[in-house]
Amino acid sequence: MDREGRHKGGVLILVKNNIPARDFQVDTNQQAEINGVKITVDSTVLTIFNLYCPPDKELSLQTLDIPAENCLAVGDFNSHSTCWGYDETDNRGEEVEDWQIDSKMILLNDPEDPPTFFSRRWVSSTTPDLAFATDDLSKKTTRGVQNQLGGSDHRPVKLAINLQYRPQDSKTFPRWNYKKANWDTFVSLSDQYTKGIRVADQNINRAIDAFNKAILKAASEAIPRGARKNYRPYWTEELQELEDEVSKIREKVENDPTIENNIALKESSAKYRKACNEAARKRWRENRGTKSRQRRKQVMEAGKGDE
Repeated sequence: MDREGRHKGGVLILVKNNIPARDFQVDTNQQAEINGVKITVDSTVLTIFNLYCPPDKELSLQTLDIPAENCLAVGDFNSHSTCWGYDETDNRGEEVEDWQIDSKMILLNDPEDPPTFFSRRWVSSTTPDLAFATDDLSKKTTRGVQNQLGGSDHRPVKLAINLQYRPQDSKTFPRWNYKKANWDTFVSLSDQYTKGIRVADQNINRAIDAFNKAILKAASEAIPRGARKNYRPYWTEELQELEDEVSKIREKVENDPTIENNIALKESSAKYRKACNEAARKRWRENRGTKSRQRRKQVMEAGKGDE
């Protein structure tokens, strides 16, 4: 897409000739320069937008028809935001942030990434080059800033997409046991770990990250966490104490294998197994009684329906 009214400039997307592709233009009424392409890789259709917006033109982000999945939007947005490494957020940065939220796109930039643009005029380095992806694609894409190429003021940015990647969902999620939390300790540790975080003189994203880490550290020390494997619905605090006692005596026997310790381990294990069996039977009888009552209720309701 050539830049109108000038001898040079514009935006360009190159696609390997062995990849099926269909390009399309985006009408911005001579504001931002945007073109797009749909490419097919294996059986996946990717939509890619390439954008350049000079500082004196409108971003025209509302003209982008963002699909629900498999979409990338990249380019030089000429906008400032602390989200992508600037010290402040300007009006254009706020406009990009609002568009990102409305279109459900994920920013691939990291504030800690190297800057992508060197201004010879102002002798400064910034990051006007942004990359956004739909949620599904963001999990499969990595972004990297490369070394300078051909003396350009802009460094190349490489986006690598692994279309074969499938995020694995964990079957068990660690849970916070709020009932056993030591809230006084949590409050004290939270104050202690967040006290040294400075907000005024650093990037807001770094401050938020430091604050989140501090709170999680305090929580991990004051609130028990974890999911028991092979969950048993009849489990009680009494059974847990008996199991802990068996483990304690077992360790004692291994360190000091005397006849007395061995007898104590057998007695403790027998007591633990008996308590487990009784608790399991009790829970089974309770469940059976509940299901029997539910079946009787269903039969009675069905009988009323036939009258």
